[in-house]
Amino acid sequence: SSTKRGRMDVETGEMSGMYQKGDYLLFGGPELIVVRPSLKKFWFAGVDTAELRAELAATKERMKALTGDTTFGMQMQDEKATVDSLGPGEPFEGKPTTLWRSTMSFGMTMRGLPAMVAIEMPMIATSVTTEYTYVDLGERISPTPFGSEEGAGFSGDLADIPDPTGMAKKMAELLKRLPKKATAVRTKSVVVTGGMPDASSMTVTSTTSISGFRRMNVNLALLVLPDDYTEMPRPDVDLVNLD
Repeated sequence: SSTKRGRMDVETGEMSGMYQKGDYLLFGGPELIVVRPSLKKFWFAGVDTAELRAELAATKERMKALTGDTTFGMQMQDEKATVDSLGPGEPFEGKPTTLWRSTMSFGMTMRGLPAMVAIEMPMIATSVTTEYTYVDLGERISPTPFGSEEGAGFSGDLADIPDPTGMAKKMAELLKRLPKKATAVRTKSVVVTGGMPDASSMTVTSTTSISGFRRMNVNLALLVLPDDYTEMPRPDVDLVNLD
């Protein structure tokens, strides 16, 4: 990476519908870009908040047409959020580390469902637990899209997304407690969703580890899109088969 821009090359594995071996990701600034050299194509992989707001509004209007109920929507409850220091961790390249954990949990229920829905929708409970390992390298290393609490790939103002209970703002404030002059060299996130209509639950675990750092001159041409590459629509991500 260079300053706050960087590139990640996918050497093994894939995320179905998102990236595959041979692709690379350009990050930094407001966008996360997936580049597929085999097709000379690229797409923006971030969350477009304007598009998300439009989709939410369209869904609400469709449900209003079915129910005649203007109260259709999601109701959040039992919201909790914490950020805690867990003390020292294992050394990284001979340097001491500190461990941190953030947790967020909430329940979600739907209101204003049409009468044709015969089942009673239960409360869907979700918990997100993320553990961080930080090391002070004497300077802050630019974060990657997958290895930092800061994230990446958002376009637009996330504050525009409705947050009626203030949960997102509370979590954002709590995350400010995480070390700002240190670098996250390992993160592990576990998302558990339960209370589905069929009584099932789903757990998604993602881990990012950095094995080491080395200083070198960066070819800045690797951090920009080639002139002959063209944009393509963002593929649909397969949330069931994530490798």
